[in-house]
Amino acid sequence: MEDYFLVTGLLEQQEGGSSRWKRIRASIDDMIQKEGILSCEGLDHYFGPQCEQNSGNPDLLEKVINSYTFAGCKQSDLYVAASEKLYEIDPGSELAHQLAELFIGRNDLEKAAWYLQMAVLDEQLSNEIRADWFYELSIVSLAKGDHCEAINFARESKAYKNDYGKAYIALGDAFIAYRKQLGDDFQQHSVYWVAADIYRAAARVDPALAQESSKKLAICAAQYPCKEDIFFHDLHEGNNYLVGGCIQENTTVRPRD
Repeated sequence: MEDYFLVTGLLEQQEGGSSRWKRIRASIDDMIQKEGILSCEGLDHYFGPQCEQNSGNPDLLEKVINSYTFAGCKQSDLYVAASEKLYEIDPGSELAHQLAELFIGRNDLEKAAWYLQMAVLDEQLSNEIRADWFYELSIVSLAKGDHCEAINFARESKAYKNDYGKAYIALGDAFIAYRKQLGDDFQQHSVYWVAADIYRAAARVDPALAQESSKKLAICAAQYPCKEDIFFHDLHEGNNYLVGGCIQENTTVRPRD
């Protein structure tokens, strides 16, 4: 392993001069992969002492990250530590998003959400990427049980990409997950009205989601308030109704069949 890093270090100094050196580097990397020399445990033994002595060196940290990525060892604790340290030294949206994905894989949703929130702060992001990352934030927040945040992030996602059907689905799911934080049973079941509105919109903006939307609509329809409950709340079919809390959406009263 020491020989490999010595040789590749020399080759990296030459790569700018000729494509020949890049081909040689690629051949060496291919051989190393086939022989299984870069094991996760071996990388830990090789880089561990170096990181302990020089953890603030960005060049070393990038070398660690690249080597572990190449070896398929991105779940290693040392890889995670190097990535987080590099982010401290040189924060950026791409690295923040990579860290978020890493912590999702480790089921650390608190850290995943934090890094995603850092990632979307980048003013240079395209609307499409920002929509994707807000969508991911909504999914992570929902998994954490932060329903209001999930609602807000799904709304942000579709605001940046108004034909992003998956963001509409995420919003409807977050509405339903939030329902128990509303008042009585009628108010909780009224959430299915607004969720159904959103699921219909998802199929409208993205026809590929029509089947998924249809299944969710059937679930919603079975959970609408019954005619008696609507009557005793002094409402009639077709009336406007505001669902409160974090949802704050107007919808149409309709009874369960």
